[in-house]
Amino acid sequence: MKIQLTEQQKAQVLGEVRFIGAKVNHPFEDGKRDESIIESVTFNLAAPMYGEAITLRVDTNEAPNIKPYGLVNITDLVYDPYAGVSTFGGQSRGKLMDRFTASSVLPASPSERLADENGEKTDPKMTETKPEQKK
Repeated sequence: MKIQLTEQQKAQVLGEVRFIGAKVNHPFEDGKRDESIIESVTFNLAAPMYGEAITLRVDTNEAPNIKPYGLVNITDLVYDPYAGVSTFGGQSRGKLMDRFTASSVLPASPSERLADENGEKTDPKMTETKPEQKK
């Protein structure tokens, strides 16, 4: 069952969404991972109204360009839960597992980006070099 969330539903369910981190997924060919190709990105996002962080998979060929804890916009968010089973001590229990997908996760504003269009860091704190120590 897939449920397409509207902008109003996203705001009610997730609240103000912030970027925690991401894992870039690469394809495997001939038993080796091809680091030159990006197959998808799995985002970890803080969603205070949801009550915990959510994991969101996006099929894209670009690495995220978002500052840590930066505000993000999610486009085409889909809630796609599935049933799972866990067995412990001979007893099985069913559990509803949450799964989210989207077409993109983008910075909410240009100030939330790590780098500009030229690939240069936008945050002066991240580009500062430490002064040389005196001998």
